[in-house]
Amino acid sequence: MPEMTLVEGVRTLRAVREFTDEPVSDEAIRAILDLAVCAPSGGNRQPWEFVVVPQEFLDTRSGPDAT
Repeated sequence: MPEMTLVEGVRTLRAVREFTDEPVSDEAIRAILDLAVCAPSGGNRQPWEFVVVPQEFLDTRSGPDAT
């Protein structure tokens, strides 16, 4: 994963509406979450929760929403 500065990140921020099938490594997920918990929040309340769902779980799901 290439490194970028905060300014580069803010200036290149965009919405992504298409994704690839390329898997994301556990190390990349950990790095992203480590940065996410540092994000500012109003009153430093940090109201977020994160859930990581592995592909193996998605592959075994069933029901009307399963593809």
